[in-house]
Amino acid sequence: MNSKFFNMKSTGLCSWIVKSCERKNIIHATSIQQTIIPIIISRKDSLLFSRTGTGKTLSFILPLLHIHYLNPQNCFINVIVPTKELGVQIYQTYNILGQEKRIIGIFIGKNITGHNFKKKIGTCLISTINSLSKIYEHFDKLFVCKLKIFVLDEIDILMNFTNFGLIKKIFLGLKPSQTNMFGVTNITFFKYLKNFSYQRKIFFFDEKQKKFNLFSEIKHEYIYCLSKFKFKFLVAILKLKEKNEKTEIQKIPTLIFLKNRKNCEKLVQALREQKITAGILHHEMDFFQRTVSTQLLKRGIIDILVSTDLGSRGINFSSVNLVINLDMPKKIDTYLHRTGRTGRFNRKGYCLNLIDKNEIDIIHIIEKNLGINVNKSNLDFKKIHFKKIY
Repeated sequence: MNSKFFNMKSTGLCSWIVKSCERKNIIHATSIQQTIIPIIISRKDSLLFSRTGTGKTLSFILPLLHIHYLNPQNCFINVIVPTKELGVQIYQTYNILGQEKRIIGIFIGKNITGHNFKKKIGTCLISTINSLSKIYEHFDKLFVCKLKIFVLDEIDILMNFTNFGLIKKIFLGLKPSQTNMFGVTNITFFKYLKNFSYQRKIFFFDEKQKKFNLFSEIKHEYIYCLSKFKFKFLVAILKLKEKNEKTEIQKIPTLIFLKNRKNCEKLVQALREQKITAGILHHEMDFFQRTVSTQLLKRGIIDILVSTDLGSRGINFSSVNLVINLDMPKKIDTYLHRTGRTGRFNRKGYCLNLIDKNEIDIIHIIEKNLGINVNKSNLDFKKIHFKKIY
């Protein structure tokens, strides 16, 4: 057995939850799950920072099911997320694993009235931070419950100036009996937390202390090219991916990241002109359109998705093995989140960066701060004639 994994039975979860996991081929707990599940079950507050793909979502869903099962009538659970995509993903996983005992979660992506809010007591309410701001006035009904458990996922996104006031009300006004927070980077979090006058003991875990092991399953490479030639190199890479089955990047699900919607739309149109089919994902699409785009990639109907950083947070693209940064992110944590879409759960992954002279320094900063090597790519472009791309 891989030393990074432990038996799910050893986490202290109810036996039916372990069996539900086994039916979904979830046999072993990751080191993150092994660490945090017993903490949540024991009703302690926690703050955990870990890279994407280490099993953070299950590390709070499973113990919440455990607590929900043991306290069906006297428990309110609220999972707060930054985006609808992440909320739906948690909602689906929670209900699939809890269906044997008819334990259900409810996803609130829009407003909820005071009349039907009372009916949510005794369930797991999964809500975006925006919808939560609209129903806060009804939260006084929570005080009928002894157990008020709040989970804040992607806390490093949630904890910003805009959301600070609302989250502070949750901490200090509602006084939840248990708060568990999960994120990827703690760079901006503590400057807000220190203003909460948070007095309770809290279990803290930060995987960044093991930063040289963070990307052990992901290969990072770059190709140097002028900005005006990036598209030509990208097309060459995608054609090489299709034609040369012996290369490391075979025809596999691929995420291509750009900085904004306009660039994404231009790229998708240009790829179509080259007879390369690609989906698109950005904030200005409605929720239904975004769901369709992600599902097309997840189900293998398309194998290329062009996305802004909307696709870099929370969404589990378990089959993606190739991430291409056509626009290099300026922030380290953005690079961290983008690459986190591949190499998940200790699978191998590949991140390829197309950089120009203005982005060389970004590569050096990433290497220094994340403790990884971003090597020059040795992809063989001789099998692709660039004249066909012009």
